[in-house]
Amino acid sequence: MGITDRHINRFYNISFFCLGIFPLLPFNIKPYALAPLVLVTIFSYVTKSHPIKSSKKVAVSASLFFVFLLSTFNSSDMSRSIELIWRISPLLFMPLSMALVPKESYIRYQKLFSHIFIYSCAIFCVMMFTYASTLKSTNLPLIYSFIRDKFWGYEDHPIYISLYIGIALILLLTKKENHLLSKGLFIVLISALVFLSRKGNIIGLLILLAGAIFWEQRKLLNKRNTQYLVVFILIAVGSAFLFENQTIDRFKELLFVNGFNLNDQTSTGIRGILWQTCIELTLQKPFFGYGLGEVQPAINNSLIEKGFESFTNTVSYGRFQYLNAHNQFLQMILTAGYTGGIIVLIILTQIFRYLFQLKNKEGLFIFMYISLCFLFESLLERQNGIIIVALFLNLYYFKEEKA
Repeated sequence: MGITDRHINRFYNISFFCLGIFPLLPFNIKPYALAPLVLVTIFSYVTKSHPIKSSKKVAVSASLFFVFLLSTFNSSDMSRSIELIWRISPLLFMPLSMALVPKESYIRYQKLFSHIFIYSCAIFCVMMFTYASTLKSTNLPLIYSFIRDKFWGYEDHPIYISLYIGIALILLLTKKENHLLSKGLFIVLISALVFLSRKGNIIGLLILLAGAIFWEQRKLLNKRNTQYLVVFILIAVGSAFLFENQTIDRFKELLFVNGFNLNDQTSTGIRGILWQTCIELTLQKPFFGYGLGEVQPAINNSLIEKGFESFTNTVSYGRFQYLNAHNQFLQMILTAGYTGGIIVLIILTQIFRYLFQLKNKEGLFIFMYISLCFLFESLLERQNGIIIVALFLNLYYFKEEKA
């Protein structure tokens, strides 16, 4: 008995389920969540001999990968560049895979994934709270370091955890469901987001919310959303009391100019130093950048010259870490020059235009949220960020206009 369309459909369900549980997978297993979808699309393509549809979209989205690939020719450390290219490969695999998913079932798979992703994020948040409670501490930086380094094999940075949660919140709120389970999920997700207190992620969501209200004031200013807003305020106030205003202090520095102006004592000031340093570096190699694998040494050398050597050998609660540009657009320009940066902006503009024409609010809001997070973090510098960005940039982009 051969493989039938029913079997293929079952394999696709399993594939999108595996993508949906991505937040629940330990760090070392996360990349393998992509494997089922890649394998089933390859198998379906070979056995059914289907041509790749939406080839123009594939060319647009996959160009992001090729910008990185071309930058390797500007690198002196080829072994490091090859390692990084393999890490960035989801930017190529995802558009190819999404283009091969049967269009007649695409929306159904997408909905399955969305539901599983929301539940997975909520379960992960409960696990994170459970783990944090075992530490018996209200010192947030210490708790964050344990979540980042020792949380049951996850080893995930709070920035990326907050990215998952922010996306899950968008998925939940755009579904417009008002039953008790949805309210419970919202409370869990928003509590975790406030607890982690990542400024870039929260500011990105607030900017997105302000834009959405301006866009659809009548539809958004309703009883359900007012209830959610009240819950958010209560959780934020409760968190401030529980953690002795540490969550508020993380945002308070944004209100003062010296928080931005080369102040190496605040996270916002450190970002200001990094942004200024990286902008100066882009002007030294404006056309093609420093090449993949060469950006971090360039940043480190410049910081040392400026007298910020401590930034190049930072140890945070026992773990050594480098400081990147903390802005994906700057990071991209450093890697591939302003030439590569312009190409990336063209790619993102094309995806945005399609989502806008499609009038898919869910996909459009997630795209805008990721783009806003790009302003505050170099999301493509870590494995989990690459996978999430590759997944959500393509998930809605390959949805048919008349599906």
